[in-house]
Amino acid sequence: MFIQISPIQLYSKLNVSDQPTTIIMGPDSGVHFPEGVAFSPSGDCVAVANTSENSISFYKRIGESGATYETSPSCTIKNKNQLLYVHDVTFTPSGKYIGAVSRNKHQIVMYQRDLKKSCSFYPAPVLVISGEDSKLNNPDCISFSSQNVMGIANRMGEHGINFYKLLEHHEYSYDSIPYQQITEEDMLAFGLAAPHNIEFTPDGTIMASVHKKYKKNKEASGESGLAIYEKKDNPSQEYYTSPSFVLLLGDSKIHACSFHCSGKYLAIADQHAYVQIYEKNNESIEFTLMLTTTQDKKEGYGRAKGIAFSLDGNALAISYDTDRVYIYDVHEVE
Repeated sequence: MFIQISPIQLYSKLNVSDQPTTIIMGPDSGVHFPEGVAFSPSGDCVAVANTSENSISFYKRIGESGATYETSPSCTIKNKNQLLYVHDVTFTPSGKYIGAVSRNKHQIVMYQRDLKKSCSFYPAPVLVISGEDSKLNNPDCISFSSQNVMGIANRMGEHGINFYKLLEHHEYSYDSIPYQQITEEDMLAFGLAAPHNIEFTPDGTIMASVHKKYKKNKEASGESGLAIYEKKDNPSQEYYTSPSFVLLLGDSKIHACSFHCSGKYLAIADQHAYVQIYEKNNESIEFTLMLTTTQDKKEGYGRAKGIAFSLDGNALAISYDTDRVYIYDVHEVE
């Protein structure tokens, strides 16, 4: 069995198929140490950030819905100068662009979709954000809210999480200087290590961040954990710098997170070869562990890296460091 469901059920039952509907792996898959994975807003395309190949590969859905995708890329963008150690990818809310973070280049790169072709992107970037003023230091994650806020999680340095605004009358150009930060000092006040991934709820009112201890940096402080931040109820687009909910998880190696389209469920990928799904309490901002997956390493699952729900909530993609991406069918039963 892929899923072991706990007896804690606050809202409903989220069913994930026992076996993946699609497995992307092998010499023709274009998957090379996949760190990040993302669905297009319509679900017609899956993108994978391939760290060891400095590339982004794209996979076309078979049919109009569901979790069945082609296992060879329809398009690949590969560029060491732009995508050196590309660690994460995500689509803009319109689906016309995809953003990526190059950790070793300390930059954000944006590409435009070729609407004349299916699941294809132009290789030349339409936007690159870098430099001292951008406050980027080993960025690990990129995320867009439905209100066109771009969030970046920095793995190192004091910057923590950066927020950038979309420039007026633009589809893809974001201000290169963040309008708000949640700093490393802000996070350490709650015992949290550096952020590794962030994700907004579909309505943009909540942001989740997952944190992972960085053992290569002996001076790094804080624990691994999960934090939930709320958006201020004003036009500033700012988030409170103090989390409303914190769950410290010691030495766990949390790598990524993703909200279900309902905003009720948050999936977390941990490099200790499991995935957990938390459920939001109906009366508060707290999240409770609802179910845990366990994968047998002998079957080649490896360590979970990237994770993403499709925007319609009907698919869940998980990438592993064994050069494979699994895509599962998901449905919610009230």
